[in-house]
Amino acid sequence: MNFSIKALAISTLVSMSFSSHAGEFSCSLYGNVDCAEHIKKLVTDKFTSKFPSTKFEIVAVSEFQVYSDGGGVGYAVVGVVPKVSESDKYGNLSLFPIRRFSATRRITGQDISPYQKTQNEIEVLQSAVEGMMEACHRDKACNVMTMR
Repeated sequence: MNFSIKALAISTLVSMSFSSHAGEFSCSLYGNVDCAEHIKKLVTDKFTSKFPSTKFEIVAVSEFQVYSDGGGVGYAVVGVVPKVSESDKYGNLSLFPIRRFSATRRITGQDISPYQKTQNEIEVLQSAVEGMMEACHRDKACNVMTMR
């Protein structure tokens, strides 16, 4: 009994150390997957400190199209923008980011199942977000947003 409690405690601590992620963030996605769910482990503390969820959001556009003769192509474009205050009047509104981070993927010569289509869209979205987080990390002030 004592051994199983220790094992449970150790496994809980180990799982907690791997599941930690940055503070809150907002994400609006124009695509077919759950943006926040699939990028939450990628968003860094430095990013959420610079862009609090009360004032900013990540905007993403992603898609994966399957070719009729096999294979397919996908893309994702992400960026951070100020939240639009008029969203309550008109539904959920988001600006399109001026500074964008993108990723693409092309697959040829194989059939793509609906599950694989979704997985490819998730992976290309994650790749674009990773690019934005890397740029934030490299810049002392995390300047990954451009305003006009």
